[in-house]
Amino acid sequence: MRLYVTAVTLLMTMIVDAQNHHGVYISEFMADPTPRIGLPAYEWIEIRNGSEQFVQLQNWRVGTSTALSGPLPFYWLAPDSLLILCSSTAFPFLTSLGKTLALTGFPSLDNDSATIWLRHPSGSIMHAVSYDKSWYGNSLKAEGGWSFEMVNPRWPCADKRNWKNSAHPKGGTPGLSNSIQDLQTELQLPTAMHAYAPAPDSLQIQFSAPVDSLWSARPALYKLNNNIEVTAARTIDPLHTMIACKLNRSLLVDSIYSLTITGIKSCHAPDIGRSATLRTGLAAACTPQDVVINEILFNPRSGGSDFVELLNTSKKIIDLSTLYISHRQTNGALGSFVRLQATPRLLFPNEYAAFSSETSLVMQQYLVNAPSQFFETIGFPSLPDEEGRLVLLHQQGNIIDELAYYDNWHFPLLQDKEGVSLERIDPKGKTQWAANWHSAARTEGFATPARKNSQQLTLEQSNNDFSVQPRLFSPNLDGQDDVCIISYKTEQPGTLVSIQILDAAGRLVRVVATRTLLGRSGQWHWDGRDQQGQLLASANYLIVVTHYSLQGKRDLYRFGVSLWR
Repeated sequence: MRLYVTAVTLLMTMIVDAQNHHGVYISEFMADPTPRIGLPAYEWIEIRNGSEQFVQLQNWRVGTSTALSGPLPFYWLAPDSLLILCSSTAFPFLTSLGKTLALTGFPSLDNDSATIWLRHPSGSIMHAVSYDKSWYGNSLKAEGGWSFEMVNPRWPCADKRNWKNSAHPKGGTPGLSNSIQDLQTELQLPTAMHAYAPAPDSLQIQFSAPVDSLWSARPALYKLNNNIEVTAARTIDPLHTMIACKLNRSLLVDSIYSLTITGIKSCHAPDIGRSATLRTGLAAACTPQDVVINEILFNPRSGGSDFVELLNTSKKIIDLSTLYISHRQTNGALGSFVRLQATPRLLFPNEYAAFSSETSLVMQQYLVNAPSQFFETIGFPSLPDEEGRLVLLHQQGNIIDELAYYDNWHFPLLQDKEGVSLERIDPKGKTQWAANWHSAARTEGFATPARKNSQQLTLEQSNNDFSVQPRLFSPNLDGQDDVCIISYKTEQPGTLVSIQILDAAGRLVRVVATRTLLGRSGQWHWDGRDQQGQLLASANYLIVVTHYSLQGKRDLYRFGVSLWR
């Protein structure tokens, strides 16, 4: 009797109800079983008990992005043992491969992409895997019949770097040790990527990889300025890459806050990562011209891809997930709408963000200093090489900015326009104005995605009605003073102006404006060409501005400039 009690006591000390995340985890799964390679043509999931205790699986469930299975039956999963989970239809064909359980409502596994997870009866997600077809890394195996295997069981929460398609001749190893194993590879600790406020009194933080959900629930790890405190924290997604924080008081709209996170800890390594500091805040609604189209590549080199760059010219914090991009058709109607970001992502004042359907191709050909600001957008519209109309909209349907671009806007002496972007010169200037666009500089690689434009100028308006800068310019695509800008500021709109450019002998070489109606402020750009579009020789030139007031009074302004080729 004493021996029996001792044995029961020993067994009970080995039994846990697996509240520790990743004690039981998915070690292999078959998402696309056809064409059949050697295993039965059915979907299945293999789980493993990586702990040193027996785990009772009763009322556990398997779920995907779209479905949830019925509860598992009473079943003890022994330490370091495997179990195949499948549908009742697949059960007779898989049971010979290893210990197998059939689940009612076993969720269908999408061939291309899905998230699979194990849920404890308490509702906690114990393990999750988010896969897609690119994981195969082999076009033949991507056709089907091959399983995905976990490479290193020490890191069950790691991303796709810890998963490979099976190397077993039958296409998988359900019930057996995985054919692909590597216990040496080291994975990086997660880093804090960005944070945003879904509501005034809360924050959500996105990490690059799964974090330790229990460790990360400590409010003391998070510090905000302005005496704002985090009172509670928890992971809110199955993969444990997103943390939600509750705040003791509300954030102010458009105020930029500094969030410091200390002691970031991965779910797969004992090490504690370095601290990180992020900007965050509560976004405001985007209104016209808060964000502008700042650069566009519509004729990429062979093997490249189009891209569009936006710039936040306002003092607001803008949520990119509230913005859509579209194209205007020849009949004036808008085409399909593409959301720039599926989840919230903040764009701060004077910050750039670039978008492409294939960011990797762009980054192979151009310098991208801030890859975190270069976003791959599924369904991003194709940009015609000759001309097109791009429209930026708010989610409420308001047009934020619109650009009808043309191939002939490029620098006229540019021999090859392929792979050269058009850059906006003055972010505050008019979008639909050819003179406000210029070919990107040769010295900057002919494009500057997600960073300051090579041709961007910051104008300093003098107290005079008219000003010219720079006085020495060189239109040679080197990104330094490629254009001369004539700007104005008047007290009363409705006046007229004429602008002429004379050579050193007083001969007229270019008419920039003829009795043009003025607003309160504006500008013209001169790229060194004459009236016929030919680039003038290096020399000194005179810009003559004639301003006609409402009373017919005429004021004359003269500016000497030097053109250097």
